[in-house]
Amino acid sequence: PHDPDKQLVVSFHTYNNTYCDTKACWTAELSPLAKVVPVVTGEVGEYNCATPYTDAFMAYADHAAISYLGWTWDAISPGGWTCAAPSLIDNYAGTPSPEGVALHGHLAYLKAHGELPPVV
Repeated sequence: PHDPDKQLVVSFHTYNNTYCDTKACWTAELSPLAKVVPVVTGEVGEYNCATPYTDAFMAYADHAAISYLGWTWDAISPGGWTCAAPSLIDNYAGTPSPEGVALHGHLAYLKAHGELPPVV
């Protein structure tokens, strides 16, 4: 699209079970876009109470200059999401879920080391 005001941004959502959920797809589809306009991943997460997908995407995104946000700061009381959907917290007391721990740990690594972690 023609963007004379230079305000175009690509928004992307990715989960371990959605379209473009592999490093090959990210490389083929996101990286070329990120070279032209900012790419913001408004949602990233997993539906399985694990974090390898989220960890891999964050590491990839860091190296490709792609922004990302964790999804979501929400819990379904009283039992939380119980892995039915990604969430950064398990309950409204703020107990971090595996996704929350992964995001926090990744950002803490970046802050502490001042460098990008290796791509998984």
